[in-house]
Amino acid sequence: MARVEFGAEEWALLHRSCRALPFSRPLPSLRESLALRLDDAAPELARKVRQLDDGQAAELFSRLREGQRPEQERPAAPRTVLVVDDNFHAAEALALFLQLEGFAAATAGNGAEALEYLRANPPPCLIVLDLTMPVMDGWQFRREQLRDPRLAGVPVLLCTAVPPAEGDPVLEGVLGAFAKPVDPERIAEQARRCFAPCRA
Repeated sequence: MARVEFGAEEWALLHRSCRALPFSRPLPSLRESLALRLDDAAPELARKVRQLDDGQAAELFSRLREGQRPEQERPAAPRTVLVVDDNFHAAEALALFLQLEGFAAATAGNGAEALEYLRANPPPCLIVLDLTMPVMDGWQFRREQLRDPRLAGVPVLLCTAVPPAEGDPVLEGVLGAFAKPVDPERIAEQARRCFAPCRA
């Protein structure tokens, strides 16, 4: 069976919907209980939950259960992932997803806001950068970032509607470029890889 993927906003809704869910129930009953909670507000998401095979459902509920653990029981949060995107809802949804995955997260609506944040706070472990934004776009942001010795080494992952063409200078030194919409788990995985250097 093909793997069912969830977007950042869907993950946020899944986490909200699983509050007080009886995780001790058998897997088929648990899957249906979650789907029933989603039927009215998000019928398409409820359908996707019902499509999960047992392996995918077990993985989903393991991650949801982790997100419901009391804060004092969770692993210490790593440094911040900075999400830079002029789409407020998309940025906030991704930030919420990263927080539910155990990361700290901050958002900026354009490159200028991102630079202001970076110059006032400790460097994050990862910057998730859109390219097409008002005020200061991703290309301008990268030029300014690389001019600042304190910020030049912060890893950057591009996440944009139109990925840059091969050879575009903006690609130099970045971890990769994802085309929107992107599975937020792929971004979380990159953040996990960047976490180890932050801990050193």
